[in-house]
Amino acid sequence: MKVNIGLVKGMIKMKWYKSVEFWIGILITMAFFELFFIPTYDIMWWGALASTIVGMILVLNVIGKLKV
Repeated sequence: MKVNIGLVKGMIKMKWYKSVEFWIGILITMAFFELFFIPTYDIMWWGALASTIVGMILVLNVIGKLKV
């Protein structure tokens, strides 16, 4: 599989606020974080936990690519 190096470099240089991955992560995290306030450990609570982790991984992945 051939990877276009210019495309990869362009993705790394992309500003964090222009990254689709960052905003998807923010939306997932915000949408499901509120479910933590449900006072039960039902399937929705565990779903909220998993979704928040996935959202934060996406956000932190973008932050990790920043060149400060």
